[in-house]
This record gives sequence, C-alpha cells and structure tokens, in this order.
Amino acid sequence: MRTWKTLVLALFWIIGSSSGFLAACAPSPKQVHSSNITYTLTLLDPSQQAVLVRARFQGLQQGALSLAMIRRWGSYEKLDDQLEWLKIRSGKIDITNQSQYPAETQGPDVLLWTVQIPKEGTLEIEYKVHLSGQDGNVPSRIQTDYALLLMRSLTIFPSKWLKHLNERFENQVVVRIASPTQWPVFSSWPITPQGDAFLPQTPLHLLQGSIILGNWQGFELDDGDFYVRILYPSAISGDYAERQATKLAHGLLALYRFFDVPPDPFQGANFLMAITLTEPSVKESSSDSLLNTVLISTPPDHLASIEQTAMFEAVHLWTSGALRMVPPWEASPPAMQRWLSLGWTDYLAWRVLKETGRISSIQYWNHIRGLVYTLEKEPQVAAQPLFQVLQEASQGTATAKAHLAALLLDHHLRTKSSSSLQGILCYLLQEYSYFKTGHLLTEKEVRQAIAHFAGETCVEAYTALLQGKLFLQEIPELAGPPVGETQTAFTPDGVRLFYQWIDGPAQRAAIYLSDGPGLVPYDWMYTMAQTLKDHFDIAYLEQRGVGRSVVPGPGVYSVDAFINDIDVVREGLGTKRLTLIGHGWGGYCALAYAARYPERIDTLILLDPIPSFPRVLEANLALLSSTSRGVKTQPVAQRIHTYQEFSQLVQELVQKGAYGSDLQAAHQKLELAYAHYVKISLLPAGLSLQNTDILPTIIARDRLFEYDLLPELGAAQFPVLILHGEKNR
Repeated sequence: MRTWKTLVLALFWIIGSSSGFLAACAPSPKQVHSSNITYTLTLLDPSQQAVLVRARFQGLQQGALSLAMIRRWGSYEKLDDQLEWLKIRSGKIDITNQSQYPAETQGPDVLLWTVQIPKEGTLEIEYKVHLSGQDGNVPSRIQTDYALLLMRSLTIFPSKWLKHLNERFENQVVVRIASPTQWPVFSSWPITPQGDAFLPQTPLHLLQGSIILGNWQGFELDDGDFYVRILYPSAISGDYAERQATKLAHGLLALYRFFDVPPDPFQGANFLMAITLTEPSVKESSSDSLLNTVLISTPPDHLASIEQTAMFEAVHLWTSGALRMVPPWEASPPAMQRWLSLGWTDYLAWRVLKETGRISSIQYWNHIRGLVYTLEKEPQVAAQPLFQVLQEASQGTATAKAHLAALLLDHHLRTKSSSSLQGILCYLLQEYSYFKTGHLLTEKEVRQAIAHFAGETCVEAYTALLQGKLFLQEIPELAGPPVGETQTAFTPDGVRLFYQWIDGPAQRAAIYLSDGPGLVPYDWMYTMAQTLKDHFDIAYLEQRGVGRSVVPGPGVYSVDAFINDIDVVREGLGTKRLTLIGHGWGGYCALAYAARYPERIDTLILLDPIPSFPRVLEANLALLSSTSRGVKTQPVAQRIHTYQEFSQLVQELVQKGAYGSDLQAAHQKLELAYAHYVKISLLPAGLSLQNTDILPTIIARDRLFEYDLLPELGAAQFPVLILHGEKNR
C-alpha cells in the first residue's frame, strides 16, 4: 500500500469511526441519493496527464459516512493506483496528514474509508488522479487537442450506492468540467437547464459514464426519438470524417430501429460515439460500451473498417450493457454472459450490417464460412460444449462457435416459430434490462423467454447448442459441397486474384487451374471439392480475367503473367512446395510453371493437359483428317496462323463429333454449379463463365502456336499423374 494511502486513511480514523458506529449512523440510500452532490473536474496540462476532482456533498446527516473508490471494474484492476493524493475538508476541519489506518475491502473490489459528517451536513473532498494507468483499451487520457475521461476511475462516492446502482438521483448529482483550454465538453448524460453541467441519472450512470472534451469534429443526427453524436479527432480529414460520421450515425439509427428499444430506458435513444486515434503499429481495438456511449480506438490506417467495429460495440450496449448476468465490477463473467457478449453480439452486429445493406449477402456469408473454417481447423475444440469453449478456447475459436450457435438458434426460432433471436432479445430488454430493474438476468429467464415465444422444441435446440452440437447443414447457405474461405492475392501488376481456399486434414497445399483459358473453376469445385478435401488443401483459383479476378484490359494477358500468378498464390498460401492440379489450359500452365520452378513442385496432377500448342494443332489436324475423307492436312505453320483459323478448326471438329463428348451437357454442369454458388451467396449473379478475349490475346502476343513447351521439361523429380479422356488428342 502506498504511503499516501496510509496517511489519508489515518486521517479518517482520527476524525472518528468504527464499523459499529458506521452501521448505526450511515445515511440510508434514500438519504444519500436525496443529498446534493457536485463533482468538479479540472483538467491539468496534457504533460501532467492528471485531473483534479473536488466533490462537495451537501444535505447529509451528521455522523459516519463510508466513502468508496472502485478498484476493479470488469477486467480492469488497481484503478485506485491512479489516485495520487486526497484531502478532506469538512466545515472548518482541514486534516490532511495523519497516519496508520488500514483500508478495507468487501463485496465489490473497492477501497473504503469512513469519514465524519459535521452537524452542518456538508463534506468536501479534493483529490488528484493521475492518468498514466491503462483504464481499459481506451484509457482515460489528455491529449493536446482532446481529452477522454472514464468516470469509474475518477469518482469517490458513498459506498451505499453500490447496493442501489439504479436508484434515481432526481437531478441532485451534478458533474461540472473545468478546462483551461475552454474545450467543448460532450457526454451522453443530460445537461442542466443552464447548460453548464451534466446530470447523471443514477449511480450506475455516474460510475460507468464518460466525458469527452476537445476540438472534435463530427456529425449529429436527430430523428425525433433518436439522437446520436459522432466525434472524430481533428487529426482526421474533415471531409472524410464527416462522410464516415454520417455513415455511422445512420448505422446506429438502423440499429436502434432493429431492436426497437433503447439499451437504457431512462436515457432513451441518446447516443454518443467517439473515435480516437492510436499509433499505426497498434492493432484496432475497442473499449467497453459505456451506457449509451461507444468509445472506439483505431489506427489511422484502419478507419475504413471502423463501421463493423462500431456496430459491434453498439450492439454490445444492448446484449451486454443492458442485459447483465454479473455486476459490472465482476472480473470473470459466466459463460452465458460471454455468449451474449461474443455470440449474440457478433451475430446480430453482422446481421444488422447485412439487413441494412451495409454489406452484401456475399460478404456476410463469406464471414460466416470463415467462422466455419476456423472451427474446422480445431475439430476437438469444435466438438466441446459451448460454455466450455467460451471459458477455455482462444478468442477466435470461442467467437466463431458462439456466433454460429447464435446463428443456428435464430434459424430454429425463425423456422420453427414466428419468433427470432432479435425478438427474444427485445423481450428480454423490455423485461430484464439491468438499467430498468437493477436485477441480473439468469439463464433460466432466457430459457423461459424462448419457451414463451417459440415453444419447447426451440428450447431443446437451445440446449443442444449449449452441449456443443452445431447443425450447420440445416442452413441452406452452408449446405452442399464445401466452399471454404474466399481469399484474394494481389499481383505485382495490380490484378486482384480471387480463390476459394478449402482446408482439409492432409496439410498438403494445392492449386486447381481450370481449363480454358478463360473458364471458371466452379464445376470442378462443385463436383470434386468434397472428395479432394481429405487429400489436399486446395485453392480453386479464378485466374486473371476469369470470374471475380477481373482485369482492366487485355494488355495484361500473357503466359508469363499466368505463371507468375501461380507463384503469387503459392506465396500467399505460405508453402514452399505445392501440388498443381491442371485441367486442359490449366495443365499447360502447370507444366510451364514446373519447367520454370521445379523445386517448388510437390506433385503434378494433369487432367487432359495441353502439353504444347503446336502439337495440339497437329493432333487436331490429324483428327480432322481422319474424320474427313479425301482432305489432306498441311503443315501447322502453313495452315494455322491465327486464333480465327484455330477457332474454325475446333468448330469443324465439334460439328463432326470428333471429341466424343457432349459439350452442351458439360456447359450445363458448369451453369448448375454456378447457380448453386450464386444461390448460397458465394458468387455474385451475372459473372461471365468464359472470357473469350484471353486466348486470342496470348496467341498474338506470345506466338503460342509456334512455341513448343515439351523440350523444356526434364525428368520430373516429383510424382506426376496424368488423366485423359479416350478421345483426347
């Protein structure tokens, strides 16, 4: 214990107190709440990182009063270490330097003192709080252009408040701010009629409130019963900040309408959101949601993705701020509270983003599939009961399982009844809001709400989810062949390549290269993904100019570019050696890559590969000759020079049935696979299934019909499997 604490504590002992006298003479909660209390906060110079606080208590009864300071709030401990010194002033008494009295700790983790109230019923205390300690992910601090203060570490208060956190102050507790820089002051608390101070409504509002000062810029939205103010520090560009703030404000309005009830019934839909900046090296993080205030800290280069973080924190106001299963000072919340925090919050935040059009269905379901992928990498953890995962697993795995469990619960509620997770949550908020009732929510009450709205069948599904069972195939978008994660890679010439990464247990990386050039890999992925999943981790690549891997023009098509793209994806997969599965044109690319980088090949699997375009032309001319009596073929160089001539040759062979396959049926299979992936929101509707510009460009640029690849291929130092059709030439 610090020396100053022992000195200050001795003061209270000399003033006179004992535990028995405290119990007999302490004012009742009504008496404490009916007193007039004014907190005046004075900011010091930013270099000092400190705040002076003077608290004046009036209208108290003479006798002993127990004062408290929060030491722990949630996961943040030793908040009282920020207290540098404290002086007690009561009437004419001014005693600041006595000794020897130990602090008590009981119930909530608070520092307790006992003081004597003089007969005039007035007590004044003054203390200095240093802000060097990290009070949460967004610490209380003073910068050169703004200050952020979290009241839980700045307030010394009557300890009786802790048993009556929701009892109304009736506007008799006032918070004033004195800033030497004359900064504007913001808070979600109501303002006095004179506009010179704030009026927290309950002890909880005071202790969990926040005050923001400084030269902020931002946006206000007032939609009748909804009001929000978004604040950005002046370091962010004004136009950009206004656009972002406008977007966030309308997002919060959509969120309020989604729930149709404010998180705090006393404050209503009155929101304050502040975006603070951290160093670029610091990862994006966010703070506790404080009543109707959302505080978010982000590096400047993460501002573009701030909306998802903001929406998550805003949903957190409802799911974990208003619905609580533990007191706010509890360090280790139960697993059910964590499901509300991680599962319900994450799921509902993403659902709101999707339903309000802020993200597309494809983005939403790609996120969901990413969570499935996270669990698939840890099958043992995935099979554990949900609450065990929430208590023991890593944050990523716990969030993934909790989110998917919430998704499945919502699916059951929607399909088996007329309710939804949104409806259940709104009911719980109306009946069990911690700000409204002061009571903690129990798991039994959650089950009762589900039974009331959806019946016992959904309660059984709820129980199964808690046991760890995830029936993902019940969700149409997650049923059918595996689709894995959508990944992207950027090439040196600025092309964004898309591929579906389907992970399996074999730990052997592979890339599938489709036929063409210009054809998509969806038909092979649709028919073979499940079969190959146990043998390879496969990237089904949409090659440049194909599917989602669009390019600005035909000038970026060349054999070298396609080979380099393979290496870009390989590096993105983090593997030194890989398997290439090449079909037709993809087989040609695989052979060309193997000729250039044999040390990077683990295995080649070639499906009807094109080993050399000059030899393919010879084989096709021979095939035409065998199906056309009396027609003599000419040498390749004299007969086939251009893409148009090659296309005419292929059309003649197709008309004669020389390939021995139903090309129309093959195209129908491709369309069937594409339709499936569009239906499950993996691919956008309207993608071209073939880019006919690629082959003529490469033929003209790389003189493809004159270049023979085979002489460059030496004896393979790795396994090669070649599969070909009976009529393949």
